[in-house]
Formats: sequence, C-alpha cells, structure tokens
Amino acid sequence: ATAAPVVQFAMYAAASGGSAITTADTGATVYLQNNTTNTAATNTFDVDWGDGTENTISSNTVAGGQGGARLAHTYTNASGDDGSTVAGTGAGDTKYAIKLRLLTHPTADASTFPQTATNNFEVYSTHTVAYSTADSTIRGINEEATSGFPVTFTNNTATNPGANSSFSATQQYTYNFGEGDSNTVVAVGSGGSGDTGNTINNTFNLTSSNQNNGVTSTFTTSLTLANGHTGSTFSKNMNIIVEPDVRANIAGAAVTTNTGSGDNSLTLYDFTDLDGTNRAIARFTNTSQNADNYTYDFFDDSSSLTNVTENGSDAGSIGATLDKNYAGTSAGNINFRFRASGQPDTFFQDDEENITFVMKSTPSAPANLSSKSLTLSDSAQGTSPKLCASFTDNTGSASTLSA
Repeated sequence: ATAAPVVQFAMYAAASGGSAITTADTGATVYLQNNTTNTAATNTFDVDWGDGTENTISSNTVAGGQGGARLAHTYTNASGDDGSTVAGTGAGDTKYAIKLRLLTHPTADASTFPQTATNNFEVYSTHTVAYSTADSTIRGINEEATSGFPVTFTNNTATNPGANSSFSATQQYTYNFGEGDSNTVVAVGSGGSGDTGNTINNTFNLTSSNQNNGVTSTFTTSLTLANGHTGSTFSKNMNIIVEPDVRANIAGAAVTTNTGSGDNSLTLYDFTDLDGTNRAIARFTNTSQNADNYTYDFFDDSSSLTNVTENGSDAGSIGATLDKNYAGTSAGNINFRFRASGQPDTFFQDDEENITFVMKSTPSAPANLSSKSLTLSDSAQGTSPKLCASFTDNTGSASTLSA
C-alpha cells in the first residue's frame, strides 16, 4: 500500500492565484482547491457544499481533484436552505460546513478511506435595517417630569444578520441618538436591549438655552448594522422632534416677613401693625417658561381668580410681580394654585404649581404700662438721672416737668 492520504482543502476567491479565504458575499462564486496528499490519478472525491448541493469528482485530474483545477461553487443565502447549516438561517448571514470526501484510492490501505475533511465557510448577506418607535410617535415634549422626551425604539430588522458569537466578523448594531453622546453598540444575537426584535430606550433633552427660549430641536437618529459583507455597513435614519415644555414656575411669599415664633416667608396675619404695614399681603413672582397665559387661583377653588396674558409688563407676567391681599381670610392654611398654559410649537400645553400659606391668628396686644410695676433691689439705680425707689410722686399738679 502507498502512503496514507490526508484529505485537506482551501477556498479561494478566484480560479487561480490569490490567498485562501474563509468568507464571501452571498452570490459570489468561490473555488475549492483540493490539497489532499498522497493521491493517485484514479482517486474519486465528492464535495458537500453544506447548502444542500454536492459535486462528484470522478478522478484526481478533473476540477476538484488534487491534480485538477479549482472547483467553482456559488453560494446564495436563501430562505430555502436545507437546515444543515452551522449558523445563520434563511437569506441572512450563513455559515456552511464544506465537506471534501475521499471516496476511493487505488493503492492506499482500505482503512484510510472513505476520509472526510470539513471546513466552515461564512457567507454574508446585505441587510435592510429597520427600526420604529412606540405608537409611531416621533414628536414629543421636553417634559420636566421625565427630564425630556422618552422614546422606545424597536429593532425591526428582519433580514437575519448572523449572531456575533457565531461568526468571525464583528456583527453589531450601533445606535446614534443624535445628541452628541456616545453611541450605543449592541452585539447581534446577544439578546440585549436594541438587539434584533428587542426594544431600546432613550430620553431626548433640549439644551437649557432651547428650553428657556422656546426652540424646537430635531435629533437625527440612526441605526447601523455592521457584518462581514464587503458592502457593510447598512443604516437607517429617523428624526425625533422635541418641542419645548411649558413649565409653571411660581414663587410666593409674604410681602413683610413675620418674625414670630415658627413664622416664615409663607406666614400671614390678618391685621395692619402700628407702622401701618398690612401683614396679610402675599407677593407672587412668575418665572414660568414658554407660556402665553396664566391663571392665579388664590384659594384653589376658583372663588378668586386673576387671569394674566404674558406680555412682560402686566402684573403677574414674567418680570412683574403680583400682590394678593388676603385680609379677611380666616386663620388656617391658604392653598394657592397657579396654572401656566401655551403653545410653543404644535402642542398646546399647561402646567401647574401649588403654594400653601398659613394665616395665623392676630396675637393679643400687650397690657398697658399701668399694669406693670418695677421693683429695685436698693434705693437707686443708674446715673444721670437715677431711677429711685420709694419716692414721693409730686407731679400730680405740675404742668411742666423738667429733668
């Protein structure tokens, strides 16, 4: 018997020359070069391409034989594959197991054949990237409560890109949300947020300047898929539009801050003091954003309302305080509600804030001086003049007193 044959082969992109390859694009013709050792002219082989097709090699000198030309084969990833592939499915990226089998050998020991060599070969497809938003909503408001416009995207790519863990190429999705932040990269087949068929979330924020000045912003987002195809990458864009938020911002405080025990800027008294200061007046300062109209509901029950149109000058608009005299209000909490409304762009919006004042009972006046008495520990205290004890009051008939 002759030396034992060793079946081996390599794949190439051309009928001659070049370097061995392990990947190709779908639709490309590739070539098998039989590198089996210790062959004979009448050897027979066959090739199972792993895609449901086979070729018989009738001798060592025909195409596919060790002494013949390279054997051509065209891979086309298709939904009708026979299910024998190593990885991938349908018309998506697919890994095939190519098997070259030595069937007969005229001089080698019979125990050395049949003999099979298997190499995996990856074939990459082009892809159509697709993604969508929940309820197809692409326009929203820079909501203060959510710190922006939250959007849930779904990766609807349906062309079966191969899992990153199964292929030699870097198979990944890249999300760019158009805000200037770092991209979000998701490995294909990882099962993580943003992977094929999964959702991924992002909250879009206006800059402080755009929010403050009522400027709508458009964020151009993109989903990009990278795979081993020579035409990679594949992308899809979507615009997300964010409008400024109407934000009610109101501050309220007593015009005169009271200094009694437990008092603060929200404490009021229903009286006018000896200096003529009304202690029941509250002052409101409006710093709302992007509103056209305001409603001041002083008791949160619509019994006392003031409506203000924003013009930058009328009391209650931006830059012009508004006072409310709560005189005559019973002691207890006073609930104030403020509503700002407007339409900075396409959405009509409103927002509210609340303040609670406390109206306290008017304190009792101190007793007259006649109800007071002084007691000295000795006959006199102080200097020029002295305050004396046990003196005789002789001022009753005096019309003029002098020191």
